[in-house]
Amino acid sequence: MRIGDILKLRWEDVCNSDSLLLVEGKTKKGRKIKLNSALVEIINRFHEKMKVEDDHQLLFVNKTKSKAFHIQYVNRKLKEIGKQYMPSNKISISSHLFRKTVGRHVWAINDYSEKSLLLLGELFNHSSIKITKIYLGIKEEEIGDVYLN
Repeated sequence: MRIGDILKLRWEDVCNSDSLLLVEGKTKKGRKIKLNSALVEIINRFHEKMKVEDDHQLLFVNKTKSKAFHIQYVNRKLKEIGKQYMPSNKISISSHLFRKTVGRHVWAINDYSEKSLLLLGELFNHSSIKITKIYLGIKEEEIGDVYLN
């Protein structure tokens, strides 16, 4: 999910459910996401522990509990964490890095297959496999290696 969509989540969207239904902000496309049972358990435990009274409340709220975090705030905090734990790292850390990392990981664990790119295209709601390849930063030599393997 994109960070903008995550920050709009409300307790009612995720509590006591094994799936999440949403309309993506960027693409305006509908999506159903199955939730891992361990994640559902964690969400429900947090809900109870935080004593949420209104399930219409946002999951990720600022200090005043009136608005969601801003994307810039999340990215600033991620950069701080990155500097703290990886001071010599040259990679720019942001919320978007996680989305691309999942894509590269899925591609790798599926032996860099065309099928995995098709699945990722569906996952990311891309209109073509070409866009997925560009998005993941797959170089021509890597694509050539996929065909050779």
